[in-house]
Amino acid sequence: MRALPNTAAANKIASSDPAADTNAAVTIVAIADERHVIDWIACSYNKIPTGIERITVTVAAVLKFSVYLPVLTDGAGPWFFPFPQPIVGGLNQEVIVQLTAATGTTLGSVTVGYR
Repeated sequence: MRALPNTAAANKIASSDPAADTNAAVTIVAIADERHVIDWIACSYNKIPTGIERITVTVAAVLKFSVYLPVLTDGAGPWFFPFPQPIVGGLNQEVIVQLTAATGTTLGSVTVGYR
């Protein structure tokens, strides 16, 4: 997207499904004269984690969104976070969406819809 958010920009999807005990992270690299817009995030674990887990969004290393996931009451997910008011990055800024790693053999997965 260019200087102003372009609602007609093509939708993109990026996912991360790392090995056990590794943060699931999607990095949307900075592009000259463009900004990224995060429309939604989906995440889950393959089984109930034993610790406190969190999903975060940082734009240019600044925390923009952070939620602790209710794994003890909701189980392994999935969780879906739509953003009717999207998270909009600045020009030339990288966006990182990260799901904290669960301990042991639990696997985490995160998918991001952006433009």
